[in-house]
Amino acid sequence: MLYALPALVVGLVAGLATGGRISRLSLGGLRALPLLALGIALQAGSGAAGSMAAPVLLASDAALLVFALANVSGRGVSETPAAGVLSVAGAGMALVAVGVGLNLEPISADGGMPVRSSAIVASGLARPGGVDRVQVTGKHHLAGPGDRFVGLADVIPVRPLHTVVSPGDLVLSAGIATVLAGLLHRRRRVGVRPVQLEV
Repeated sequence: MLYALPALVVGLVAGLATGGRISRLSLGGLRALPLLALGIALQAGSGAAGSMAAPVLLASDAALLVFALANVSGRGVSETPAAGVLSVAGAGMALVAVGVGLNLEPISADGGMPVRSSAIVASGLARPGGVDRVQVTGKHHLAGPGDRFVGLADVIPVRPLHTVVSPGDLVLSAGIATVLAGLLHRRRRVGVRPVQLEV
């Protein structure tokens, strides 16, 4: 999830540049937070899961998908959403859900995330003709003729980061940035004491 770091930076800069404040950043009110923690933990551990990497990654993505969907309405991430309009953070959660869903397709159908050889070379991870010497382990495997969703797999080289990402990763990154930017604009509810009127 190396792509998440630039997304966090972009979200932070965008949020501050549009009047957001770090002091407003809080996870309070978000729904299904344990699923977020579970998804991140499983994602981090999937690389060391060996032959179980694909099932672990599926469980991770499923947890993250349910978490994102639980917060798409924006009610958990914005205390004052405009009537009938998704909050910025809520819209970001929708992008997160779409990105995770796109990644689920190749992982579930192809037994892991395929990686295109040409993308490995273009990212600077290997020289032309040296892809066979690159160790692809864990949730990844080199894309082959038996893979059905290569177009949604890791096929996009990101040379500055020396990595390869999927279309779903790009959508997911946009979602992460949008969620963070939205949370920086979050308004907190101010407690109001009820007043009883005598008639």
